[in-house]
Amino acid sequence: MVTGVSSGIGKQIAYELASRGKNLLIISLPNQKLQEVAENIKNNFPVEVDFLEVDLSEKEGPAKVYSWVKENHYQVDVLVNNAGMAGTAVFEKSDDKYIDDRILVNVRALVFLCRYFIPDMKLYPQAYILNVGSLSAYYSIPFKSLYSSTKAFVVNFSRAIRTELKDSNISLSVLCPNGVRTNEGTHARIDAHGKKGTLTAVSVEEVARSAVNGMYKSRFLIIPGKINWFLLFLSHITPRFLEQRLLYKEFYKEVMVS
Repeated sequence: MVTGVSSGIGKQIAYELASRGKNLLIISLPNQKLQEVAENIKNNFPVEVDFLEVDLSEKEGPAKVYSWVKENHYQVDVLVNNAGMAGTAVFEKSDDKYIDDRILVNVRALVFLCRYFIPDMKLYPQAYILNVGSLSAYYSIPFKSLYSSTKAFVVNFSRAIRTELKDSNISLSVLCPNGVRTNEGTHARIDAHGKKGTLTAVSVEEVARSAVNGMYKSRFLIIPGKINWFLLFLSHITPRFLEQRLLYKEFYKEVMVS
């Protein structure tokens, strides 16, 4: 099962899994042409696909997903929590919905889907969870305060639950990509950083391939692109005052194009 499949990383991960013969349950927001995605996957790969349109920012969203799976007697041995909301904004100007959406989707929905499915996944010989974080989880990014903070939660939550599951059949991984060109918004944000944005960006195909390979190899941290591993290293050695000064200057550029 893959969430957030209407476009971008989630859609490409679904295609990557289908290319490896996995039947799919795909989840996305209503009115995102999810049925077309399902039909396209079935037309290109010999797999079964079903889909559910649901808003995971709604309180009952994760429970609706789990109920749908149980009612249809589906078996989920791979759970990809990809659904998430990015965004760049001056925090004091953020409205309630902007704040709520990022907390409810990036944090709450992911947590509840893990909680609902883990007991069932323990019934299979081998099962995998892939939570989608971000390289920004390792930086406190001005103007992306909610996004980077919620992704930091995803990484720390995933590490803790992986340890709880260490003696089980479930392997839990976390994907932390840097900039990925998936739509007009991400193109604009990456381009705002000029050569630095282009240098660190990774194609959505490479991200999906790295994600699925890493998941099946039971790696915890998956970071596509060698240069992005270097950025992770920098996050550990750069003095905080200097890091924040550089991040402010760099990500203010995104505010100007958002």
